[in-house]
Amino acid sequence: MKYLKVIIPTIVVALLAFCIYIIWLAMDNDGDGLTNGAEISGWDIVVYHANGMVEKRHVSSDPGKVDSDGDGLTDYEEFLHVGMLDPSRKDTDGDGLDDYKEVVSSGTIPNKEDTDADGLPDGIEVNGWSILVEGKDIQVTSNPLLFNTDGDELNDYEEWNLKTDPSRKDTDDDSVTDGSDKNPVHNIKLKLTLLNFTLLSSPSDSGISIPYFYFVVSNCSLRTKKLPAMEEGTTFNFSQDFTYLLDVSDYKDYFPVKISLTAFDNNTQETFSTIYGTFKVDKALCINGSETIWNGLYDKYPDKQTFLISGEDGVLRFEIAIS
Repeated sequence: MKYLKVIIPTIVVALLAFCIYIIWLAMDNDGDGLTNGAEISGWDIVVYHANGMVEKRHVSSDPGKVDSDGDGLTDYEEFLHVGMLDPSRKDTDGDGLDDYKEVVSSGTIPNKEDTDADGLPDGIEVNGWSILVEGKDIQVTSNPLLFNTDGDELNDYEEWNLKTDPSRKDTDDDSVTDGSDKNPVHNIKLKLTLLNFTLLSSPSDSGISIPYFYFVVSNCSLRTKKLPAMEEGTTFNFSQDFTYLLDVSDYKDYFPVKISLTAFDNNTQETFSTIYGTFKVDKALCINGSETIWNGLYDKYPDKQTFLISGEDGVLRFEIAIS
């Protein structure tokens, strides 16, 4: 009997507490549109990471807060995206964009770290990154809904990795698209510097020559200034006046850079006859053994490379470097 007097009140209290709890579960304490029970029991979501990993997660919210994670979306709004949003985290997929921005403004998928599957998380694409173009620091962004924002040969991840501008096909504006460009953030220019020339033999009976040189470097052609009159066996050391800047084509296929060199003597001429009549041209000097034309390659890019060309009539030293 004494046992019943103790146990019955205990059962009544427990039942009362249980009923109160059931009632509480059906209530909406924070007024966010979700019952307390729904917030506590939560729901399952799936998160797709940029590295291909698929994460399954059970989530829940705080029945005492309208917006449990403070991301700008109420818990009820997050509940409307069952399977996608975690009301306890501002950034469900961890891509660098909070859920509010993904749902309301960016149009990206809040449980997919990389919406366009280009390998670059949405947050990086929207928030952007810094690149260095022609020595200037530039902030760039890409479209998280497009695999290749600018439609060139590089997708947005490749542009981020190469530090190019994903919104421009030609980052350095040198007329070569980024995917084909040897250096997509710098318009490559070659500095050609003549160092010295030794006249070994002159075609002139007087033994005096007035040399000059004709270069073809990649797609650029160049005729240098004439040297002062030189006697056989003398050497001319060039000044800065014999430094030239060549804006070569930046296509990858144009490297290593092809060089063609011919030396001429403005003091000696040859006469040629054609169907259009006769004409005179400066006589070519042998600078490649007994040949008049020398061909070589600038293949030390981006380093400086020095050339020594020797032939029957002369020896020329010149240098090519990136500017």
